[in-house]
Amino acid sequence: SDLQELIVGKFIFSSSQSKIEVPAVINVRSENFLFDAHIKIPEEFKEILSGVTIPAEVSLVQIGERKKMDVVANYEIKDFQGSSYFIESNTFAVEERKNFIKDIETLSLPTGKYVLGLEIVYPGAFAISSDQFEITEKKLPIKLILIIVIALALLVSIFFLLWFSRKKKKRRKRRKIKN
Repeated sequence: SDLQELIVGKFIFSSSQSKIEVPAVINVRSENFLFDAHIKIPEEFKEILSGVTIPAEVSLVQIGERKKMDVVANYEIKDFQGSSYFIESNTFAVEERKNFIKDIETLSLPTGKYVLGLEIVYPGAFAISSDQFEITEKKLPIKLILIIVIALALLVSIFFLLWFSRKKKKRRKRRKIKN
C-alpha cells in the first residue's frame, strides 16, 4: 500500500510575467506516535542519473516508553504529481533506537524531482519522514571532464615526445652512417 500520509504537491505562484512552482511535502504522524523517524538522502545522491542506487540513511528513536517493538517500514518514491514509482516494506524489531542504510533502486525513474518517503507503522500509530532527490539527464561532471582533458593532453604530449626523440635518433644514425 502506498503511504497515504505522505502528501506531495506543488505551490504555484504566478503573475502576468512569470510562474514559479515550488515542490511541497507534508509528513504526517499519528497523535500517539512512539517513534521519531527520519530518512535522509546523502547530499551526493540528491541529483543522480536513473539507475543509481540511493543509500538512504534511516534513523528511528523511541519516544516515551522504551521497549522492544516490531515495526513495519514502508518505503515509497513519489513524484510531485502524486504518482508512485517504488513501494517496498520490511518488518524488524526496535528497542530504543535503530540506525541503518536502506538501498533504494531508481532503475525505472524518468528525469524529474521525487520524494523518498518512509512510513513507520506499529500498533495504533505511525510516523512519516521524507527527503527529496532529482533524476537528471546523463551529464559528465565537470571534474571528470577536466580529468579526461588533462589525460588526453598528457597522452598527446607523450606521443609527440616519443615521436620527436625517435626522429632525433634516426638523424643521429644517418649522421653516423655518412661519416
